[in-house]
Amino acid sequence: LLFALHPIQVEAVAWVSARKDLLSTFFFLLSLLAFLSYSDGERRGNRPSTVLRMTPAAYLFSLLCFLLALLSKVTVVTLPAILLLIHFYQGTLSKQTAKRTIPFFGLSILFMIIAVFGKTQNLVSLGPIEMVLISAKATVFYLQKFLWPVGLSAIYPQTTPIAISSAEFFVPLAILLFSSVALVTLYKRRLFDYSIIRLFAFGSAFFLITLSPNFFNAAKAEAVYFASDRYVYVPMVGLVMIAGVLVSEVGNRARRAVALLGVIGIVCVCAIVSYRQALVWRTSESLYTHVLTHYPDSHAALNNLAKVYIEDERLGEAKQLLQRAIEVKPDFAYAYLNLGIAYRREKDFEQAQQLTLKAIELKPGLKRGYFNLGRILEDQGEVDAAIAEYKTLIEIDPENIDALWQLGHLYGKKGMYLEGVQMYRRAMELDPSRAEQAEELDAILEKLE
Repeated sequence: LLFALHPIQVEAVAWVSARKDLLSTFFFLLSLLAFLSYSDGERRGNRPSTVLRMTPAAYLFSLLCFLLALLSKVTVVTLPAILLLIHFYQGTLSKQTAKRTIPFFGLSILFMIIAVFGKTQNLVSLGPIEMVLISAKATVFYLQKFLWPVGLSAIYPQTTPIAISSAEFFVPLAILLFSSVALVTLYKRRLFDYSIIRLFAFGSAFFLITLSPNFFNAAKAEAVYFASDRYVYVPMVGLVMIAGVLVSEVGNRARRAVALLGVIGIVCVCAIVSYRQALVWRTSESLYTHVLTHYPDSHAALNNLAKVYIEDERLGEAKQLLQRAIEVKPDFAYAYLNLGIAYRREKDFEQAQQLTLKAIELKPGLKRGYFNLGRILEDQGEVDAAIAEYKTLIEIDPENIDALWQLGHLYGKKGMYLEGVQMYRRAMELDPSRAEQAEELDAILEKLE
């Protein structure tokens, strides 16, 4: 119940783009369950059981589910390490049991190589020390939000310099180091109830191991974000295991009714807070407005909320947000781009063109910039100049459907029907669903006849 209803899980469930987190976690846990079935069958020895007879199938099924988990999202590459951790906890870790994880490690290495090539820019954006500091801050942040889930946000921007001299990085690092030393000391010297310490250590290790791949995702879209709620979806298993151990201990040492009432109260509070947090995700406007209440200097939230306002023709509010985004991040190309769109909607074509050119200057190859520039020129009646911009865009992105349609439309205006048909047909091959453009194509073909 805590895993399902904890407020920090809302993002992974409510955000459609986080469906991959749900899929990967489903297959991750299914693979883990199948592997546990396989291991349990081996430990039974020659005792006849259904589990034992199914152990070969369980092993292969576990491997298949792991592959499906990786295809859903690569951050589950830590499953082989979790399998070794389970063997260690069960006291069954040996060369023989370790060998059985080799195929799992093979899949992990393969997908990690693919991920490295796919995210090279993110990996080199932060230095090793910066990554350690941001990871320490994120880890303590997730633990804090697990215990006290308020102030959750869709975006957690890192707006200050990453330096160990800063308390926001030094304190989390110190907490983690002290906690690790304390846990290892308790584990080795058996200074407390050993079974509880072992479970506590297992849950902590599960949390840290499964969380670790997400530390490489701090740098995204020319900005740094120290956390994301969805990243703790799988690691939450380790935390709820620790919570379960603590509740069980309270139930053993005190009255079970007290522990039960405490659990019911916590779960009910989590359900209420999760419901309220889910309402934040109902619309884009509510989502980014909520982000700005916690992080008013988030240039991404300012830009995204402005885009919503532009679509709603609330151009004055959109311009204020975008100008604020530029103040926060002067080299933010998308803010200039969207500000240009707002001015174009107001028919201030000169200002719109200057802002769009600025966006392209800051981010060469910005495809939407060339398209918007073409639209601005088209609105001013500069058809040839607009055609040139669309052609430039098609050179960058030959399958840009919007540019192909606009070219077809402008060629038709200029009486260049053959060229227009060619553009329309290329676009329709890529996307045959656009009825309006299909009608334009039919009109041009009639003229050719």
